[in-house]
Amino acid sequence: MAARERAPAPHGRRVVQVGRDLRKRDIVAEIAQVARLFHHPTRVGILAILLNGETTTSDLAARLGLEPARISSHLRILLAEKLVAVRVAGRQHRYAVSAVRIAPAFAVLSSLGPHRWWRRHDGPPRLTPRARTPDLRRARTCYDHLAGMTGVRLLDAFLRRGWVKPIPGQERPLYRLTMKGARALVRRGVNVIRAHRLRRRFACACPDWIGGRPHLGGSLGAVLLEALLRAAVVHRDGRTRRITLVRPVESWLAGRAGWTQ
Repeated sequence: MAARERAPAPHGRRVVQVGRDLRKRDIVAEIAQVARLFHHPTRVGILAILLNGETTTSDLAARLGLEPARISSHLRILLAEKLVAVRVAGRQHRYAVSAVRIAPAFAVLSSLGPHRWWRRHDGPPRLTPRARTPDLRRARTCYDHLAGMTGVRLLDAFLRRGWVKPIPGQERPLYRLTMKGARALVRRGVNVIRAHRLRRRFACACPDWIGGRPHLGGSLGAVLLEALLRAAVVHRDGRTRRITLVRPVESWLAGRAGWTQ
């Protein structure tokens, strides 16, 4: 009795169907185009970060340890191919991806690699920042103000001490400087008058990728960083975004080392 022919497995049927589609339709060029988008490590890194939530160019640059201009050039490519979307929030451009579209691509490409990353981990890779990024997590510039854990802690301290107060009814959190806060900051060398004269937003919550908590942005954030640099509480490393803590900001907040409460 002749052996019955075994029906192909469901996965095998899908492979056969794909092969037939490739013969029927000229989609080889389309697949090659998409593959070219994924061949650059920076673009893969950007997409991997965005799979975990939307963020800004500056945060992508800090996480990947690259210059913002380089990140922007790759974002333009991804935007042109509609792999990335952008949302304008005030002065910020926040980028996001569709996890429904991108996650399967990561799964398939990873399954072809030698380490089969996606099979060992349930979900997109959460990238470990480069060796120099721990310093950026601690303190860095975000445009012209202080970001990182130090910037987040300073804003928390300002709110806790009543130096700034949230302005209600704002889509993006804004702050007003209290009289108590103005006196305290002036004593610590912060040029509050100049901050008021600058033609820009005075004080706002600027999203930080450290735990999703904000640091202080706006003109007040800019003059705050200037004061910390002048007082040698922090040091800026050349033209990079890295900020080095010379001494604890808590001593500056407490009015020690020459400052008064």
